[in-house]
Amino acid sequence: MIYLTDFPSPDFNHLGGVSEFWFVLVGDLADFPKTNSGWLTSDLNFIEGKSWLKGYTERTQAKFSEPISMTGSGPVFKPTLEGFIPGENDQLKLLFRKMTGDLFLLKVKDNTGKYRVAGTPAYPLRFTFEFSTGSNYGNIDGYRFKFQGQLPVQSLRLHAPSYIPDENTGDFSNEFSQEFN
Repeated sequence: MIYLTDFPSPDFNHLGGVSEFWFVLVGDLADFPKTNSGWLTSDLNFIEGKSWLKGYTERTQAKFSEPISMTGSGPVFKPTLEGFIPGENDQLKLLFRKMTGDLFLLKVKDNTGKYRVAGTPAYPLRFTFEFSTGSNYGNIDGYRFKFQGQLPVQSLRLHAPSYIPDENTGDFSNEFSQEFN
């Protein structure tokens, strides 16, 4: 059980934005690691020959967010990575068409060096994109894309510190761990 307390003291290392991201098809996973209090206990395991694929976006256009809404079943999180790639490119257009409708997991590194994994095999993210020339002379043409899903928990943190609170201690128990394992 989680009790209400004062807000914790803030960490003042808060650079906004996404520095890097990777994606993988759900079908390329061998298994999904255990979780503990919102942390993945190890990186993902892939079937032979598969691994994270590197994504790209203009740095000033990258945004990761997780809005929450309440439903009759409880909270729902909508992890979303939005990005933009300028210009028109046939190879990129073909890749984006192929990705549309597929199911993905996403690994995001923020500008403070922290990693998150969004999506699970049971709750994957979907990819969508659009090409736009912009609406006036000053706009840049290019592709806006988005990975988005709906999960019963927030994205999971990766590369945990040496101490991860354990549910047996009463510290930040992970009541959702059974949904992912």
